[in-house]
Amino acid sequence: METLLVNISSRVLSVSEISVLNKGLGFVPLFDGDKLDLDIELYEFFQEGVIRDNLPTDVQIQEPELEVNCVDLSKCKNKRDEWRAVGALRSDDSIIIRAADKGEAIVVMDIDKYNAEAMAQLSNRVHYEKLSRDPTKEFQDSIGVITLEALNQGLINKKIFEFLNTFSVPASQNPQGSFESPWQAHCVRLWFFAYIDAYLQVLVVQMRSYIRDTSDFWGKLDNLGSSCRDSLLCTIDVCSLYTSIPDSGADLDLYVPSIKFTLEHDASSIHFLDVQVNKIDDGLCFDLFRKPTDKVAFLQANSFHPASMIRSLPFSQLLHVRRIVSQEANFDTQAQDFRSRGYNDTSLQETLAKAKNRERTSLLRTKGKNKRNKSNRIPCVTTYSSKSGLVKHVINKNWHVLQSDPEIADFFKERPLMAYKRSPSRARISSKPSTTWLTPIKGMHRCGHCANCNNVITGSEFTHPRTGKAFAIKELLITNRHR
Repeated sequence: METLLVNISSRVLSVSEISVLNKGLGFVPLFDGDKLDLDIELYEFFQEGVIRDNLPTDVQIQEPELEVNCVDLSKCKNKRDEWRAVGALRSDDSIIIRAADKGEAIVVMDIDKYNAEAMAQLSNRVHYEKLSRDPTKEFQDSIGVITLEALNQGLINKKIFEFLNTFSVPASQNPQGSFESPWQAHCVRLWFFAYIDAYLQVLVVQMRSYIRDTSDFWGKLDNLGSSCRDSLLCTIDVCSLYTSIPDSGADLDLYVPSIKFTLEHDASSIHFLDVQVNKIDDGLCFDLFRKPTDKVAFLQANSFHPASMIRSLPFSQLLHVRRIVSQEANFDTQAQDFRSRGYNDTSLQETLAKAKNRERTSLLRTKGKNKRNKSNRIPCVTTYSSKSGLVKHVINKNWHVLQSDPEIADFFKERPLMAYKRSPSRARISSKPSTTWLTPIKGMHRCGHCANCNNVITGSEFTHPRTGKAFAIKELLITNRHR
């Protein structure tokens, strides 16, 4: 099996540590569930999904009890070596483990070199400028002035004005002032850019050089046929586009000398994104392109994901390959990547045959968005674990109890929709607690959008109801947040 690991640290990794990392950071080990989390998720399902959102206020129903016992699978004998390896990697403060920006590799690097590289890039005064203060308020004021002027001139209506100033809406349930979330603090200009982008998209698609995606790219080249026999294949790319655009004084219709391009050309073969374009006698053919540094990082077959997802992954990936690869002989070799990740050979052959039966021309056509019928099924969202099947069985087995009550039967005609959150992946298990230079916010705060907000006392401390002694709250507590 091809290794995903690139170790450029001074640490010598053990066999178990290499084995763990080669499974990929998206790999999920067997998870038996967390009893407290499961209790909270089922409570939310019964209280918010079943009772609050679907029953009339005058109908009362007692929450059922569902007892599920969970065990610590890290104690299992055959998994001890892996858990020891994960613990050793997690506790080593001299290294950092990250997925490569491109190529799907997993990189182990000395933390000192990692921080030095980050600081070297941020210290580049050509591309970055050190701020003396937080500019968020200035951005808010500027957007407010511009949008108010546009509203007064009739360029936008009141609805759009409110949309563009979403960031400044305070939390209505906090009379002492809103608790600004990180979303509000870092997305000041999000709605503003989204509004502008909506107009630009209409113009961009009309440009002759516009390519929507790789499927559009293949479709355009497929139509060339033998007319490209004497042509030169070339690609042009922009070097560091965002850091090359002047901050002020730029004109779209003028030449900007700071923007540089790279040109690659060849008489017979060239690559664009993940597509290899080759000239043949009667036109062009296409193949999958991978850089020498690219790794095959498909999810391992024994990762603890829902079985339906594991079954569908090879088919969806092979359909993607089917769109790219135009020659049958090259397409057949792609299933080998899944064999190396532990997928069953028999099922792979069936999936390969199923994908080959799909006409490539039909896969290249642009498909409109499917309009799904709105379902009235109540979602039951839990973290996927070895107990998920049991929870689903018990709920479905007893769902007829709700359907048998004539007073509420109309609200529960369909069984609930079981939806799963991913259980802890290898990346989450092996990651170290994050640190920040920011002063942590402590105390009790309202989230601003749940029923519990009216029932809590906010502040940095609380008083014992009997002794009157005050206790400082040493962590950040927010209603409707359990982790």
